[in-house]
Amino acid sequence: MRYEAYVEAMAADAAARFGAGDRLAQYLAEQRDSFSMGRVLYLDEWLAAPADRVRLLGLLDAATVRLLREGAFTDYGCEWVASVVAE
Repeated sequence: MRYEAYVEAMAADAAARFGAGDRLAQYLAEQRDSFSMGRVLYLDEWLAAPADRVRLLGLLDAATVRLLREGAFTDYGCEWVASVVAE
């Protein structure tokens, strides 16, 4: 799997769900556009308020389902999704 696939999927979904002008959609688009290996996305701001957390986790869930459906994960990646992401 390309490491940036999650960021790409979440950025596209955020723009579609919330509009390109939404702050979270803009943040994810900026992270996608400037992505480099080893990049860390700081999501604290998007996890602080319950409503924001629901939006972010919804994007993460949808990206995970999409990437699983597309076969984007290695066997190790599928194990990671089943354990870490599921938590």
